[in-house]
Amino acid sequence: MAYASEFGPTRAEFATDRTRIAMTPFAGRHVFAYGGGMTLEAIKEAITELPETERTSLASWLNARDAEAWDRQIEADFSEGGAGMALLEQWDAEIRSGESVSLDEFLATRQTPRRS
Repeated sequence: MAYASEFGPTRAEFATDRTRIAMTPFAGRHVFAYGGGMTLEAIKEAITELPETERTSLASWLNARDAEAWDRQIEADFSEGGAGMALLEQWDAEIRSGESVSLDEFLATRQTPRRS
């Protein structure tokens, strides 16, 4: 959409442009479109321009999202019917047959001094 001003939409133009959310630029900077119109490269560039405290906050937020996603995946994998259940059942069978020992038993043997 073409705007009357080279600096981006006026408030009236912005209000009628329902296809994106934009920020009017300062000092001739480009309009950043959020959502479907912003590229990964534009996001990376915007991140490099953030103050250090905001970059740190963003990194913490992204790390928290990754940790939550990891927790959900582990929960799904080791829930009934999950991808990891067959492995757990195999380990249980090995422990029952004496082929393997439980983690507690293994750790107890590792804590005893080794012979030289």
